[in-house]
Amino acid sequence: LPETEPSPVDSLIEELIEQGEKEFTQEQVALCQAHLEEAVPALIELATNEELQMEDAPGGGYAPIRAVQLLGRLRTAEAVRPLIDIVADAEPDTIIRDAAFSSLIEIGPAALEPALAFMRYSRMVEPKVVLADLFAEIGQRDERFFSVLLDVWKEATWEDGKALLAYPLARTGGEQVIPLLQDALADPQLDSRID
Repeated sequence: LPETEPSPVDSLIEELIEQGEKEFTQEQVALCQAHLEEAVPALIELATNEELQMEDAPGGGYAPIRAVQLLGRLRTAEAVRPLIDIVADAEPDTIIRDAAFSSLIEIGPAALEPALAFMRYSRMVEPKVVLADLFAEIGQRDERFFSVLLDVWKEATWEDGKALLAYPLARTGGEQVIPLLQDALADPQLDSRID
């Protein structure tokens, strides 16, 4: 049997692994757009490959980061849940986590309902605090978002980053959040956190 040529998407995945920390190119974006049906699942697979996320992996761990960024650029709803999973599972302050969050913002409104479901049903408080900013950036005033953020506020501790919820709460709830924030400022646990 003759050897078949790799598909353009297979070649792209190999390029992303080999190029290390170099940014992806406009040509790579165009290739993904031209082969969207094949590219999105391949990029999701690369983005979620934990072995390739390691610094000692081929490409120095950058290939999954570039895949995450490309998924954001493509703005495909199919990528939202895997990107939320990356935010939930990655260590805080990692490049891939920040890239996944940025890609969710880039995807826009299609990210809101899956993020809302995660906020409602996950027991992982710290990723909920991180994802709360999606509602501030994309969701604006919406009682459903405010209600879920209020639940996270009640669930979170100052160590979880509770203070980071103030802005998303204000953006989604408006003036009704003022008494909540006033009470928070009087919380003795916050005082000990500031000291």
